[in-house]
Parts: sequence; C-alpha cells; structure tokens
Amino acid sequence: MIPGAADRRVHTTAFHGIVAYRGSEPRTTASPNNGLSQISAIGHSLLHSIDSRDHFPAISSLDCCLMTLANKITVTRICLIPIFVWSAWSYGSSVLHSTPVEGFHVLATVTFCFAVITDGMDGFVARRWNQRSRLGSILDPIADKGLMFAAMITLSSSGWRPSLPWFFPGIVIGRDLLLGVGFLTLSKLRGRVEVRPSWIGKTATVLQMICILWVLLRIPAGLIWLVTLASLVTIVSGFGYFVAGLRRERTSGRR
Repeated sequence: MIPGAADRRVHTTAFHGIVAYRGSEPRTTASPNNGLSQISAIGHSLLHSIDSRDHFPAISSLDCCLMTLANKITVTRICLIPIFVWSAWSYGSSVLHSTPVEGFHVLATVTFCFAVITDGMDGFVARRWNQRSRLGSILDPIADKGLMFAAMITLSSSGWRPSLPWFFPGIVIGRDLLLGVGFLTLSKLRGRVEVRPSWIGKTATVLQMICILWVLLRIPAGLIWLVTLASLVTIVSGFGYFVAGLRRERTSGRR
C-alpha cells in the first residue's frame, strides 16, 4: 500500500459523510443540536473507515496460515529438484568427457536422499499435528512426481555409468499420464473421485526409488533385473488402479 493512502481514505470517507449529512439537513435552522449532529456524523464516518481498514490484516494472516510446517517441507522438496537435476546432469556430462567430477556426484546423491527423507517428514508432520490442507494435497503430488520423473529422465539420458534404460521412465511416466487422464475423465462425469493408494502401487514407487538409488550409488550388478521388476510392478499397479476405478464407477452407477 502507498504510504499515507490509508489516512487519505479515512479523510475522504469522513468528508463524504459530512457532505452527505449537510446535503440532507435543513439549512434554515442553526441550532446547537445541528452542531452536535455534525460531530456525530463525522465520528461515525471515521469509526466506520478505521474499522474497515483494520480488517485487512486478518485476510493476510489467514492466507499465511495455509503455509504450515508440512507444506514448507513439501516446498523445500520441490526446490531441491532443480538442484538435483543440475548436479546429476553435470556429473553425467563430465563422465561423457572422461573427466568425472565427484563433487557433482556427491551433491546429486545427497540431494536426492534428503528429498526422499522430506517425503516422509511432511506426511508425518501433517498427521501428527493435524496440518492436512488443500494446499498440501496439491503440492505433495507435484513434489513426488516431479522428483521421480526428473531423476529418471536425468539418469537415463545424461551419461551416467551405469544408467537407467530409456524405457523405464517411459513406462512410469506413461502409466501416470494414463491414470491422470482417466481420473480427470471420471471427475468430469461423476464429480469428485477418491483415489486410494494400493499396496502394489506403493511397492512400485519403492522399487522405482531403489532403481534410482542403485544408479546414484553406481552399482552395476543386478540393475537390469531390478529395473525389469520395477517396470512390471508399475504396469500391474496401473491396471490395478484402472480396475478399481471401473468398480467404483459401476457401484456409483447402481446407486
């Protein structure tokens, strides 16, 4: 707000109150009661203006309450994504030029591990201190999928040795895109749709994280078998969510 704008608004409102009162009073009478009435009108206008002005901070404080500790942790995880991508890509490029820079490797590994830890922290804080919010339900999937997609794409195309095969991020991202389209379609047809994570979906996510850590720790043995297993479980989990959605659709249709 421009300095002095609130005071000018108070004076302007008071002035309009005076003008409105003077325009409605009879001008032929000049008794002491008229002076008291004018003072009362001015005081009422000032109090109304100040009272209206004092309500503005309450709105901003309400908005600030939405940024809970759990949401701050989630935002921190989102901010870690570009740091991880930059360090991981820089290390991969240095490997391609036969001059690997270990500092980039360490930074990428530590950043990803810390981001995974914050994934569990924000959920614990939200449940423990009852900080579930609409903003958190939007930010958390963005942070989770953003980190996983960025890690898979970077580790499959930036020159890491060993690296993730190209089909792995294609399967994971393709499954989530199809599920997203199906979710939006059902939401448009039926309104609000509740999606409950399944145990096989959680297993797929854990296997995906293990594959990423396998590459970050540069363990070549067994990587292709681990990626194959994670890909199969990811595909099966996608069919599981699809079947669950059809069952809910049929159940709601019968009702």
